[in-house]
Amino acid sequence: MLGLNWNTVQDELSLDVTSLLRSLKNMLNTKRFVLHAAAMIFDPVGFVSPFVVRIKCLLQEIWLRGIDWDDLQVKWIN
Repeated sequence: MLGLNWNTVQDELSLDVTSLLRSLKNMLNTKRFVLHAAAMIFDPVGFVSPFVVRIKCLLQEIWLRGIDWDDLQVKWIN
């Protein structure tokens, strides 16, 4: 299935998040980057949905505060 890696020897499913982690190393604390990071996560089965929900809640809070696209005011972790 697209977005999943299946190890047939150990019968395990996994997600490849190397590109997301590489992108997070160059992280900027802007609304634009948070939206970019959320869009990079493709989770067809819902394995990481608890984390995706937290990012989407952060995006809602950013919108409610009226933070501009390139303002460096976004906090990832409380």
